[in-house]
Amino acid sequence: PTPDKTEVEDKVAIESTPDPLLLSLEGATQKISPDEIITDSNNHLTFGQVTDVGMVRNNNQDAAASFFFTNRSVTETPDFGFFVVADGMGGHLHGEKASAIAVKVVTTEVLNRIYLPLVTGDHNDDLPPFTETLVEAVQKANNEVIKQVTDGGTTTTVVITVGSLAYIAHVGDSRAYLI
Repeated sequence: PTPDKTEVEDKVAIESTPDPLLLSLEGATQKISPDEIITDSNNHLTFGQVTDVGMVRNNNQDAAASFFFTNRSVTETPDFGFFVVADGMGGHLHGEKASAIAVKVVTTEVLNRIYLPLVTGDHNDDLPPFTETLVEAVQKANNEVIKQVTDGGTTTTVVITVGSLAYIAHVGDSRAYLI
């Protein structure tokens, strides 16, 4: 395959920059060629994040969080992606607060119950399935919204990717697309 222009520019930038691995202690590390640093074998997820106030409201009631983790080491931790979007429900009071709470709670639950055990290796076969954990995270977010935002509401769509698999939890009319 022909590399795209950005990939070529990145390779040129690395080749023209002093090797950062050699800048530490003279002779302490072996020089790694640019071809070993940039390979076509690490195909990763590409994602973006954007919110919009829409055509009806005056304030943006969206909240979103996302990150992607990749690691190459002997531990063979799988690539991990996390994406959540919540859209405060129009016609309900404080939709922006409801969506922010939902994103915060779901993010915290996924980080503590799925992501950190994967990264630290502190997981075992007793962990519940990822989909079950996502459903519980969304339910916990719903309980927090009910408790903290009287008459508030929000949609929530959360996706995690682990390796080449995707897990989705979804409530409301916010959509998730796999392209």
